[in-house]
Amino acid sequence: MKHICLIEDDPWLGQLLELSLRQAFAEAEVHRFDQLHAALNHLRGQPLDLLLSDLKLPDGSGLDALQLAAQRHPQSHRVLVTAHIERHSVQAARQAGATDFIAKPFTLDNLLTRFQRYGASSGQAPEATKLADLDHFLAQRLQQTLYLPWTHAAQHSLATQLTTETPARELIRLVRLEPMLCAELITAANRLDQDDQSYDCLSIEAALRQLGPNGSLHLIRQLLSTRPVLQEPALISLAEQLTEQQNQLAKTLTRLAPQMRVAPEVVRAAVSLCRIGELSVLCAMQNFINYGQHPDATELPTLLNKHAAEYGNRLKIRLKVPFPLRQLIGALFVLPKTQVHKDQIVMRIAALETGLADNPQELEQLCGLIKLN
Repeated sequence: MKHICLIEDDPWLGQLLELSLRQAFAEAEVHRFDQLHAALNHLRGQPLDLLLSDLKLPDGSGLDALQLAAQRHPQSHRVLVTAHIERHSVQAARQAGATDFIAKPFTLDNLLTRFQRYGASSGQAPEATKLADLDHFLAQRLQQTLYLPWTHAAQHSLATQLTTETPARELIRLVRLEPMLCAELITAANRLDQDDQSYDCLSIEAALRQLGPNGSLHLIRQLLSTRPVLQEPALISLAEQLTEQQNQLAKTLTRLAPQMRVAPEVVRAAVSLCRIGELSVLCAMQNFINYGQHPDATELPTLLNKHAAEYGNRLKIRLKVPFPLRQLIGALFVLPKTQVHKDQIVMRIAALETGLADNPQELEQLCGLIKLN
């Protein structure tokens, strides 16, 4: 690997990629550009072993660089670096001549592993990268930043119509339907005061109040452009099953919470967040499909259950989900053996009543404990 061309207009990211390339290929010439046209002129007149190009550049598309490199340097590795791994963009990149993709954000270790693979096949005409099986892909995805998706295109479309004049009840309803919105809004509200580590924003309603109409709308608009929408019918179906389960929990808690004088807004937020692990796995599965892969639909539920817990734990750490909400989410599945709070018992009763767990004896004991019989 002697001749490398890097096209990236973000100065910080460009520097990181250049330093990583020089670390992986100490003897190589690395030519870095932040404009497409200057890079195209270079590609027309210079040899090439490896091209790394961002998709969206100030003066054009990185696909033009991939296409030119494929025509002039068919033995080269041609890699698209992008945060938008969507089916249509992957197909367009493949047609332009991409042999691999690097999804933003990425870890340095993952980056160096990729570069080592390119170096091992230097001088050979590369085949388009074939991903490992879905199970391995999901395990590897844990090494990158995890995200939650928009669960349905209709809700994504609805969010584009929001304004500062949208009634609060409509906004709250949308946020409850989209766990990603719930998680991101609560996280943003808790970050407002950098010196306060108490994370006292525990509900959608509190987050919207703290962020205000303008702050809330600004964040939602960012998420509209940066978070993927589930598109594969099988994945949408699985997401709908999770949503229906959450709806049943919410209805039961709406009945139980006032009786036990438990804050309904907080337990509803916990319900919205209780399946973020599963939804993040679905997001990764959508990425896998967008890469042009075709997993067996019958294996999706099994892999979803296998990876959901670890994905959920990683997300809760990244998003700094407040500990009281984590306690409530945990109570849906098992009560702690000591220091059990009333709101946790109510959560567990809701889980047992709606079939999330099946233990009639435990349900009877808990109802008796809080005198709901």
